[in-house]
Amino acid sequence: GGLAKGFAAGEGLSIASGGKGIINVGGNIVAVGRDLKVGVQNPRGEGYVGTFTLSCGQSVSTSGDYERHYFYKGVNYHHIISPFSGYPTGIKDDSDLISVTVVSDKYTLCDAVATAVMVLGKNDGKALIERLGLCGVIIDKNLNITVVGNLDFQKK
Repeated sequence: GGLAKGFAAGEGLSIASGGKGIINVGGNIVAVGRDLKVGVQNPRGEGYVGTFTLSCGQSVSTSGDYERHYFYKGVNYHHIISPFSGYPTGIKDDSDLISVTVVSDKYTLCDAVATAVMVLGKNDGKALIERLGLCGVIIDKNLNITVVGNLDFQKK
């Protein structure tokens, strides 16, 4: 599940060639035939923390602990499981991330890296995004925003 939506979004783009608009596969978005202004959701509140331009043909994928989750005894149990601890990230490991957005024209990779960075944490995750030549927005549990790569991110 950590890359299927990215793959499907890329396949959708090949079908939609010549059109204009967006492809949205469960939150993985591809800009078709034009650039789009995209908002990064506030993982702990209403609205957006900022926006950026998604260029035509690029994909954006976000992984976070705030969509598919529940609280039990004050602990946020979500769907991104750390292979190091066997628990959702941030519970019994060093990851302090709550949201990772990755931008690329490599749709499946974009989806996989967003999930991987949630597991790796801010420093190792940022290094991975940079090493792969991607762009991204990393948000930690204190709502600190780290922009990685050449992304025209505008904080709200």
